[in-house]
Amino acid sequence: MAIPKFLDDLNIISKLGDYPRSDDGLSTMQFKAKFDEGVLKMQKYLNDVLIPYMNQLVDVQALLNGILDSTLSLADKAANAKATGAALDRKLDKTGGNVTGNIDMGGKRVVNLGNPVSDGDVVCKKYLEDYASTKEVPLTLLASGWSSAAPYTQTVQVTGLTDQLRCEVFPNWPDNAETEKDLQEEAAKISSCRRSGTQVTFRCLDERPAADIPIIVEVHV
Repeated sequence: MAIPKFLDDLNIISKLGDYPRSDDGLSTMQFKAKFDEGVLKMQKYLNDVLIPYMNQLVDVQALLNGILDSTLSLADKAANAKATGAALDRKLDKTGGNVTGNIDMGGKRVVNLGNPVSDGDVVCKKYLEDYASTKEVPLTLLASGWSSAAPYTQTVQVTGLTDQLRCEVFPNWPDNAETEKDLQEEAAKISSCRRSGTQVTFRCLDERPAADIPIIVEVHV
């Protein structure tokens, strides 16, 4: 990641006329200020751009101490500069970059994540709570809904089911022992069920149920 360039024009004094008061209409104070203008531009760049930028990359004071310390040998200064360069090569840019190893967060959190798009994207707590759950869809296999010839089939549309989601089917018996027993006998006539896209098809090989059978389809999202 390159350091932003200083591109301000510093050819300030040389652009003034030979007689600034008459040629450029400058007052005495304005003329004197022209001599400071270039230095002030450089000061602003250093304070507002370069130093904050460098502070994001490396401990500037430690870098200066390690390279400019008069008590160090040239070899030590070179080693410090090399180590600093290697550290910069390993750092992760704020605007992107690739990581080639594990990141130890040291107990800290990764915050303000966007919603995942690709299979390998990290998900945040809210997204997980909102979408990574099981949704129950109550349905009824109608006695009148079976096909007219064996093998008898009935297809139901499951709200919220997509090609990317899994589902499971369970009976949804009423809270009445006698009714439950009767429905179990009718449900026993169902031999299998198969999912296709957003639909589930139930199949009876020999005999179709004579009663409406309540079921629950659990969609795993």
